[in-house]
Amino acid sequence: MSRAAASLAQRNLRFVLALAPGALLLALAQPALPARLALAALLALLLDALCLRWRGEPVRAHLAEGSALRVALLLCLWCPQISWLALIASMFVAIVFARHAFGGLGASPFNAAMAAAACAQLWFATAAPPLDAGGHWAALAWLAGGLVLVACGQVRWQAPVALLAAATLAALPFERSLALLTSGPWLLLAFFVWPEPATHGESRAARLAAAALAGALAALAAAGAGPRAVPFAVLAANAALPALDAWLAPRRPQPA
Repeated sequence: MSRAAASLAQRNLRFVLALAPGALLLALAQPALPARLALAALLALLLDALCLRWRGEPVRAHLAEGSALRVALLLCLWCPQISWLALIASMFVAIVFARHAFGGLGASPFNAAMAAAACAQLWFATAAPPLDAGGHWAALAWLAGGLVLVACGQVRWQAPVALLAAATLAALPFERSLALLTSGPWLLLAFFVWPEPATHGESRAARLAAAALAGALAALAAAGAGPRAVPFAVLAANAALPALDAWLAPRRPQPA
């Protein structure tokens, strides 16, 4: 394994460990979640291996870094009641279309887990997580895990704060601002879903603007459609990130 792949594998391992307490608490409320996680992980590895071989990329090195497993984990945690058929179709969309159709890891502009969740909700009417998914302890677990990633330097605190602050301000007219800051799904979104490679713009200003846009769009859409609208808001913010980069990138002086 190359040094870059080993570093990415360590980051993904810390990510999974930070997610583990909240996932365990959610699994206590959703007994079928471990089986769904196992199937999603198997599908992620299989589809990733097939796409890598088709593209002529080294299969073992790419599978070992664990990014495909990260997508499977986030999908199951966001849609803990997903049906088996929806899970299979959504993982296909995440790995084949949202990941490899754009060139693989780091090249896709879209969050693969949210693309899969949008597919499950749009085509299979999969239920979105309620604000009290997993209870208050799960919300505390997501918050604690996110703060651990911030302390490790793996997640910069500015993006989750910008997302939650924008969501809170956007939700003020609907009297749901406090629920955004204290509910498990929103903390999962801010600290684990949003800080994906698809959200890494060229400039810091563009990254913060995209995070704030994702939070505001998600809160405004959720006011009418509930958490079902969150994946679509994230994908819209992903699509806007290149334009934000172009508008907000520092201007370099042109040679005479």
